[in-house]
Amino acid sequence: MRYAATGRRAYAANKTILTIGNPGSGVLRRPRLYYVGLSSRDVPIDHSLNYDIRRCTALGTSTAVTPAPLDSNDPASVAVAGENHSVEPTYASATEFHDQAFNLKATDKWQTAPEWGIIIPATASNGLGIELLAASGGTPNIEATVHFDE
Repeated sequence: MRYAATGRRAYAANKTILTIGNPGSGVLRRPRLYYVGLSSRDVPIDHSLNYDIRRCTALGTSTAVTPAPLDSNDPASVAVAGENHSVEPTYASATEFHDQAFNLKATDKWQTAPEWGIIIPATASNGLGIELLAASGGTPNIEATVHFDE
């Protein structure tokens, strides 16, 4: 079963746009991230934005985002998603799966075949975060869309 989740935030260095992962208790799965898209709704500016995708061992405190099934016949996702983090996730060291910079006049996407995606362990509160690292100027509003299966 495949799902989508979206998140957004105004740029700030070392802040998370979106997390997906296992809940703190109950049923645990091994979600697999296979698509990430980033963009900005702001007026296009000629600046770059650097972000990464990292493993986290605690999802932090955030506003819940309900993952949407890509097939409306699928059940609700077991995985949880969050945006607007008031407490940042705890990122595991040396787990940058993707470190990318792109010009904000364009969009950026990372995609692989679902069976080759980044796997989240079946461990409570573990997951993946999309973290903003640096911008060459301004404080653009950044949006992230992820697709994952479980």
